[in-house]
Amino acid sequence: MKDNWITPKHWNGWNLDPDLPALIYVGEEHPGYCIELDRMLTNDDIVYWVIQIGGKPWPGGLDGFVAAIDDLYDPHKEMNSAWRRGGEASYTPESIRAAVAKFAAEEIRHYSKWVSPAEAAKAGVA
Repeated sequence: MKDNWITPKHWNGWNLDPDLPALIYVGEEHPGYCIELDRMLTNDDIVYWVIQIGGKPWPGGLDGFVAAIDDLYDPHKEMNSAWRRGGEASYTPESIRAAVAKFAAEEIRHYSKWVSPAEAAKAGVA
């Protein structure tokens, strides 16, 4: 696990590498499974990965992946907006990178509120 990975507990083993950006699953039964977010730009892409991960024997893997997608992509909002336009929700690499940066900043702010100043400084978020 890299130092800059963000690992929300409700993601059940999924980590965000904001530099790639990518979601990386790390569990006892699997050393690492990486999905580059720049390649997940439509609802069809998201559904493809949901099906792929749903077939894996990872405890909490699918639930965690869906939570990560919900946190990063806000698909409910995008799908409703696209439906009203008569099209499909689509994302750009730039919009994904912006969403990742926003999420990472929010997680760092949240994290730094719950640890001591010394721990925050040690983690590089002070």
